Amino acid sequence: GAKLAKGDKVILTDSDQVDPKDFKKLLDQLDDGYDVSVGWRKHRKGKHGFIYNFTSWGQNQLTKLLTGVKLHDKNSGLKAFNKRAAKSLVFHGRNFRDLLAQMHGKDFKLGEVEINWLSREGGIQNFKFIDRLFGGTLDFMINVLMVKMNDKPFRFWGAVSAVSLVIGLVASIFSVLLLDSQSLLTLG
Repeated sequence: GAKLAKGDKVILTDSDQVDPKDFKKLLDQLDDGYDVSVGWRKHRKGKHGFIYNFTSWGQNQLTKLLTGVKLHDKNSGLKAFNKRAAKSLVFHGRNFRDLLAQMHGKDFKLGEVEINWLSREGGIQNFKFIDRLFGGTLDFMINVLMVKMNDKPFRFWGAVSAVSLVIGLVASIFSVLLLDSQSLLTLG
């Protein structure tokens, strides 16, 4: 969707809990020179318990530490992008959680504005604790690697493969020499 958008600005949003009146705030921030504007759910409404809030806070702190993204709410369901930023988005798995790390790694200017986050009126939350813990953690590690590699995964995995190949060759040669020397000892 973001890559096919025709406009100069793109808004990605959850289907619920977002107040459409906040769209203007994000678009205004893009007009002020930001490439990406994120809604900060400062006063969240809803029935989130301690574990949910703690893990959310922890993931935000880890993101700040490992990626340099200094925003309050990386998982906000309301984000706006200028055309250049939207076209550079790379989606895989459920990496929507870490789009901001991706944008920061590509040197886009990130900003955030407070938004009015609504309580869910019906339905259920799609991401339970286990999914957030394991899925979110795996997605985060992949995105940190992508940010650190600056979208050059072949260089990273090529280096890992080359080192593995050298270790395998050395181990194979050593094994052959060791076996050969042991067979000479038993024959002699």
